[in-house]
Amino acid sequence: MNIPYLHQELLHWYFHNGRLDLPWRNLKGQSNTPNPKLAHISRPYGVYISEMMLQQTQVSVVLERYYYPFLHAFPTLSNLAHSKEEEVLRLWQGLGYYSRARNLRKTALYCLEHYNGELPNNRAKLKKLFGIGDYSSGAIMCFGFDAKESFVDGNIARVLSRLYATDSFSQTQLQNKAQEILNLKDSFNHNQALLDLGATLCTP
Repeated sequence: MNIPYLHQELLHWYFHNGRLDLPWRNLKGQSNTPNPKLAHISRPYGVYISEMMLQQTQVSVVLERYYYPFLHAFPTLSNLAHSKEEEVLRLWQGLGYYSRARNLRKTALYCLEHYNGELPNNRAKLKKLFGIGDYSSGAIMCFGFDAKESFVDGNIARVLSRLYATDSFSQTQLQNKAQEILNLKDSFNHNQALLDLGATLCTP
């Protein structure tokens, strides 16, 4: 496989067809035109909230009803740590899987105690927090901290399976393939492109 050609074509597709205007892709330091509504939001925190909300939930639902109100109520991880659980659950109402909301607050409390109210810039430490797994930790590192990290969700798994013309990859093999094709020069847009390709073109 011609990896440089893949990188070139993937980014070309993304910049012409990707969901470039999603607010969690336009936080401080992510783009030349950051979202003015989120100018006060820490980039890792804004990415973290989006990743937790997007688990098992459609992008349109998160975007239309939940992302902005939640960040308005809790603009920092410290604000979230000092909240009451019922306040968090009220803003989460209708989004489902309420353990996600409880885990957000538990993680915020833990980070307030151990990391000065910030998310750790370390994938292994992120994975030890409540509700953050292998995919989420990689996404937060890449999109929030500009780390050269690969990760696999259902969307990326479909892209890799079709790219390599097989549906028999194990999760470990998928992760290895994602690492093999990672664009180290632009991991942020590379991974966003894979997510969008799987969500909009390489659908189930």
